[in-house]
Amino acid sequence: MKLDLSDLTPQQKSEAKALAGEIIVDEMQDYLDRGLSPVKGKGKFKRLSKKYADEFKGGNRDPDLFLEGDMRSQITFEDHAQGVKVGIFSDAPTLDKLKASGHNLGNSANKTQRQFVPFPKGDFKKTIMDKVNKGIDSIRTSSSDLFEPTDSFLDDIIDGEG
Repeated sequence: MKLDLSDLTPQQKSEAKALAGEIIVDEMQDYLDRGLSPVKGKGKFKRLSKKYADEFKGGNRDPDLFLEGDMRSQITFEDHAQGVKVGIFSDAPTLDKLKASGHNLGNSANKTQRQFVPFPKGDFKKTIMDKVNKGIDSIRTSSSDLFEPTDSFLDDIIDGEG
């Protein structure tokens, strides 16, 4: 995903990419916890079938892509020339990559798609991108080339208070 990193120093660009990646991954996890897609134009995930929920989720039909936690724990970000890439990458276990692909592209068996990364094209929801841009703007306007976001700073950006 491209980020507006214009007029940033090389150090600030690196910091902006790291902050953007952290915000996006945190926001993705929050959306998934609520059974929502973080992808622009996508909404609430289709509920789990009663049979599947009874067998695997103790009857809970809310889809959060967290059966065992292994796939979701692999969601991360990587530095990219003009921004960051977010997803599950080559060093992740093959099964987790297959699960992610099935969710994002759709399951042919039951026609269910639960897209959580904007692939191959698209963007994250505006609320997520607003937080990313706010974080980048904070770096852009900081007086120091060595901007180090504190936990409270990141919490403020993510919670929309900063």
